[in-house]
Parts: sequence; structure tokens; C-alpha cells
Amino acid sequence: MSKERVVAFTDAVLAIIMTILVLDLDKPDPLTWSGFGKLWPQFLAYAFSFFWLGSMWVHLHIEWSGVKLVDQPVLWTSITLLFFCSLIPYSTSLVAGNFYSSTAQAFYGIDVIVLTITNIALSWRLERANLKVISKDYAALMKVRLNVLSWDLAIKIVGIMITLTIWPPAMLVFTLAAAMFLFLKSTSAERRMQVKIKKDALANNGMATPDDVAAVGGFSGRVFGRHRSCEASRKGSRRRRQAMNTALITASIFAMLAGLLHVYIFVMESFLWTSRSTRETFSMGADEAEQTKEMAFNQGFYNLFLAIMSIGGAIVLWCGVTVVGVTLMTAGSASMFCAALVLLCTAPDKHSAAIKQIFFPALTLIALLVALILFA
Repeated sequence: MSKERVVAFTDAVLAIIMTILVLDLDKPDPLTWSGFGKLWPQFLAYAFSFFWLGSMWVHLHIEWSGVKLVDQPVLWTSITLLFFCSLIPYSTSLVAGNFYSSTAQAFYGIDVIVLTITNIALSWRLERANLKVISKDYAALMKVRLNVLSWDLAIKIVGIMITLTIWPPAMLVFTLAAAMFLFLKSTSAERRMQVKIKKDALANNGMATPDDVAAVGGFSGRVFGRHRSCEASRKGSRRRRQAMNTALITASIFAMLAGLLHVYIFVMESFLWTSRSTRETFSMGADEAEQTKEMAFNQGFYNLFLAIMSIGGAIVLWCGVTVVGVTLMTAGSASMFCAALVLLCTAPDKHSAAIKQIFFPALTLIALLVALILFA
């Protein structure tokens, strides 16, 4: 059975679902920037769901590129995947209207977790259906993708646990983190596989010199006829480099989450300081909020600049400028960590808020420390 109709049908349904998401956004009342600011949960939920579905589509596009055949189990697994995708607009609207509800966030989390499990099942079924017709390199890439999807599932399970116990919006945030992790690891795996294919092609065609193989593989010490001890040393160095890259990617994800949390704090302090939800969050009355509005507006921008530093560092790291990215992430996360530590020590009654603020920066710094140890 040909794959073309399945791919076309999947693309069409996903495009419709991603378009439907925007229809649930309310219009601001009144039509002012402040009115738009009050709708931030809707826009945030919409953006997270849209880009998560987009990352899944990219993953499916790459995965199907090497597929030759489909069978009945693949068809029904694809239909099941699209069924749970069709629930995303509904679960997103629940989260947008009840952002701090653990029930709404948990429902959203169950949907994306079951979607991920179905995606894993689809990858497994595709591999089974094409065992005799796909290349060894593509089969190896499929195994890497299954491993990445397993980590993707683990991240979402952690998110739903935090949602049900500590912080309800964690599910949405961890879903975005899982999407970024999936994109980065899949892209990295595909790039390594392409390098391997090019290197093997050069060697098998008899056109490669030792220097050619070294250049394609990316390791200057890779030459033919080396002693086994050199090969073992090279493999150990490669594993160490891969572990360091994994630690850096993990740090960038936590830095991004820390930045998003501080963007959220910026919105509360600079635009929603006198709203009921913000007053309940900071345990203050209407009079106190009105008196401290100007101070909070200024303080919010401090959080915004810290967020820009952490998010910018993660983006720069993903672009390949490692030193600048690590420096920005370290500066931003260390500043957030120290500020939250001061709040924890000087205002014990606000320990819950301090722990939430310190969580992601602390994990970022730990991951960066692990990367530094592996680099040394």
C-alpha cells in the first residue's frame, strides 16, 4: 500500500487542527493594549499548542520521508494519532480559560501524553512494516527517534506530576520544553546520520583518503589503520562530547523555561498588578496594589531583562555560538537563582513563590556545571 495518500490526509487534518486553534481566541474588551494583556493566557496556550503540533508535524515529515510501505496497523495508528490531535483545540481552550486549574492542565497533559504514546506506536509500526525495504542507516535513525520520543514522553510525565502537586501551568510549559527537546535531538541525530552516510559513501567508492574521512566525520584524528587503543580512545571522546552536548541542550531547555516563567512574572507585575488574580498570587489587597503599582511596573522590567538574557542565551546556543550562549544562560540563571534565594531568606512567608522562581534556574546551573565537568 502506498504512503502518499496517508501523508496527504495527515497533513490536511493537522493543518485544519492548527488553524482551528486561533478561532478560540477572544477579542479584547476594551480594544486597548491593556485589554490584549488580559488575554495573555489565551495567546500563550495558543502559541504553545500551535508550535507543539508544528514540531510533531516536522517530526512526522522527516520520519515518513524514508518510508516505502504502509499496512493496516499503520493506517489505524495514524487515525488514532489524528483523533487525539483533534482534541488539542478543545483542551487548549480549557487551559486558556482556566490557566491555573490543575484539572484543565491535567486534561491537556493527558491528551498530549496519549498523543506521544500513539506517536511512539506509529514509529514502531512504520519500522515493522518497512523492515525489508528500508536502508540500515534509516533503520538506525528510526531507533534514535524512538529513543528521543521516549525522553519526550518522560518530560511530559514530569510536567503532569508537577501540575497535579506544585504548579498547575507546569504542564503547558513542559509540553513546550518537550517540543524543543524533540526538535533539537531529532535534528542532531539526523545530522550525525547524514555525516555517517557521506563518510561511508566516500570510503566505499574508493574515493576517500584518510584526510577526506577525517574532514567528513568532523574529527581531525580519524585516519585509517590506527591501533585499536586509538579507536577506543576516540569512541570515549565521542561519548564524552555527546554527553556534554546533551547537558548543554538540557541546560538550554531549563533556561528557556526559566525565561518564560519570568516573562509571565513581568506581565503580572507590569500590566496585571491590580487584577484580582495577581493580588491573590502576591497576597495583597486592592489598596496596597494601587499604591505599589508604579514600583511593580519598574520591577517587572527587571524580570523581563533577565528572561531575555536566558532565552537569548538558549537561542544563541542552538545557533551554534556555544561560548556566548553559555555565558548568557549562566548570567541570567545565576541572577534569577540569587534573587530567588534572597526572597527565600528574607521573606519566609513567600517560600512557595521563591521555590517556583529558583527551580528552573537551579536546574539550568546544574546542567551547565555537568557540561563544564565533561568539557574539562
